[in-house]
Amino acid sequence: MGRIWNLPSFLIAVGVIVGPLATWTGLVDPAIGFQAIFVPAILLAILSAIGFGGAAAVAAALAKPWRRRALIAAVIPLLVTLGALGYASGSPAINDITTDPADPPAFMEGKLLGAAYDSGMAPIQQSAYSDLAPIELAVPPAEAFELALATARGMQGWELSYTDAASATLQARDRTRFFRFVDDVVIRVRAQGSGSRIDLRSRSHLGRGDLGANAARIRAYIEAFESGRSNSVK
Repeated sequence: MGRIWNLPSFLIAVGVIVGPLATWTGLVDPAIGFQAIFVPAILLAILSAIGFGGAAAVAAALAKPWRRRALIAAVIPLLVTLGALGYASGSPAINDITTDPADPPAFMEGKLLGAAYDSGMAPIQQSAYSDLAPIELAVPPAEAFELALATARGMQGWELSYTDAASATLQARDRTRFFRFVDDVVIRVRAQGSGSRIDLRSRSHLGRGDLGANAARIRAYIEAFESGRSNSVK
């Protein structure tokens, strides 16, 4: 009987560990690891936390001897549920982030070619990621593009998929850390006054939310660009 109480916790632990591990090592497709293994484990955790928590409350009220088992069985599901909810609540359910919501850079190739930006996401993005802004430089666009390209080549995990000096646009692919989902980032350089402006856009191929991955990617690029510029001045 004791094994039945512990079975949900065992399945939950397997799901939350095997899902990311199997995709990170390339054993399964990211969609399978996430949707078929990890998400069911999270759903089971939520249901088990509610079920065992309710059972423990009933057992306590009725002075049943199995109330302690119900409480113990609820611990892991509750911890996993709280962890998942806390992690997900840290970012909005959007997966297309840009430094120019009014005129976002267009994807030039691949699966996201022609993908439109939903302008309705702009206020949500501004509220969640107000720190994201274009890179403004007092150099000609051609020079700014070379700097942008050099930074992209130095970004860990990025694979350049498109470069066009004529339009001062480049595109790269990157993968998320655990589930290895493919995201695309496009970088556009334009003249601005006597200088240049660099805008970025990062979008996931799948899903609605991204747990902040695209904003973090843009933020990391901007930091790497500014760091590279500072080092070159020194």
